[in-house]
Amino acid sequence: MRHIDIARGKTALLTVFTLSILLFGTLSIFHLLDGRALLAAQLVILSAALDGIDGTIARSLKAESRFGAQLDTYVDTVCFAVAPAMLAALSLCPGQWPWGALTAFAIIAAGVLRFARGCELPSPAGHGFRGLPIPVGAVWIALFVCLVESGISRQLPDAAGSALAVFMWIITGTMLVLQLSNVQYAKLKRQQLALGLACAAVIAIVTGRPLLALGSATGIACLLYALGSPLAERLQAQAGRRKSVTVG
Repeated sequence: MRHIDIARGKTALLTVFTLSILLFGTLSIFHLLDGRALLAAQLVILSAALDGIDGTIARSLKAESRFGAQLDTYVDTVCFAVAPAMLAALSLCPGQWPWGALTAFAIIAAGVLRFARGCELPSPAGHGFRGLPIPVGAVWIALFVCLVESGISRQLPDAAGSALAVFMWIITGTMLVLQLSNVQYAKLKRQQLALGLACAAVIAIVTGRPLLALGSATGIACLLYALGSPLAERLQAQAGRRKSVTVG
């Protein structure tokens, strides 16, 4: 009986933590509708940071369950599909009918289709994902909104600002495609997170702007994770073919 009570307590604790992620995602939508897009984008990034440690907490508590996995899926849909879709439509495409609606549809559709087909895959290095995890794309969109709403993009020369916007949109579209791909992504390791924090610290020291540093490091990390894994998979496949030819 005591063992059952402890197990229920662990499940309840993990459920509360997961629902806190949903709370931040919901607050993001409300702040966006209230005209505070920058705060809304920051809440999406906060939700993604908490989501990154959600699974670690579940494993450390030995509280992984089918219920928890299902709950994660529904929470991720709201926080990393619906919330960033609304951010993109209302902040990046304001008044641009029908492009704003189509952009929102594409972001939500990519997220729900990825979840519908299943995304967990076994890999030689442990469990991984089939297709880019949607929090990565959500963070990228939120950073895009931060660039626009904070005025950083407007401080650039017109040509540079336009080029940056085109680059951000191209990467956004690429990430949506990668969400539906069969590319295998490994789960982030502690060393990779530490490297990202180290990069943020260096940029903060050089520029004297910690928020810009954190945003830059996060953006770089998203790019490396999203585009680096397909490249690594391709290089590994080529190496395997060369090895088989050599052996043959």
